[in-house]
Amino acid sequence: MDPRVLLLSPHPDDIAWSLGGTLARMRGAGAEPHVLTFFTRTRYAPTHPAHGDRLEVSRVREEEERAWARANGVLLHRATLDDSSLRGYDDDTELGAEPAADVVSKVARHVETVLSEVDPGLVLVPLAAGGHVDHAAVRIAAAKLVPPALLAWYEDLPYATTDRPELPPGCREALVDVGGYGSAKRAGVLTFASQEPEVVLPLLLAHADSVGGERVWFGDPDTADRLRFLVG
Repeated sequence: MDPRVLLLSPHPDDIAWSLGGTLARMRGAGAEPHVLTFFTRTRYAPTHPAHGDRLEVSRVREEEERAWARANGVLLHRATLDDSSLRGYDDDTELGAEPAADVVSKVARHVETVLSEVDPGLVLVPLAAGGHVDHAAVRIAAAKLVPPALLAWYEDLPYATTDRPELPPGCREALVDVGGYGSAKRAGVLTFASQEPEVVLPLLLAHADSVGGERVWFGDPDTADRLRFLVG
């Protein structure tokens, strides 16, 4: 099977938080992980002195993501879309909002381009647990473009610690055992020093302990075979 996997990340830290153990296990099994990050322009960096400064925060977060990608053997693809903090949302209004059609279209164009470039054997897409408007835009765009046999959904963390995601009809759960990859996940989360990692990390580790790993869902039986191949 194809070792290339494409992980769709609304923001620079989402894969480290939601799939850090799975990514490390895939790398250990010989997978070739590609991450496409969409909303990279931002002013949100609560644990950095530049919080609120769009240019500086966007630069800092790019440095964090590139350092994380190098450390984890990730081939990184970055769009340059404004995140919700730059589109007029706040911490409350960004949750549960319907993404604007033009934002979904911009996301879809990047999905289409990178799908063609990478030609992956599996695509991991956020479920938009918690209803974050940026995550919802990625989920909607991917649903239109990713073939069902390649599509798997992951639960967005830390949102999924308190809000069970709305699952696509007929999908089934696959639990990835990441028990041997806790140190890799910790290191990945801590790379994003501007994003309150000391607050977030205990939530992520407690959630992994409570569910027994990291959870993804799939609708097509072929997807389960692809996932098993990629995690070894």
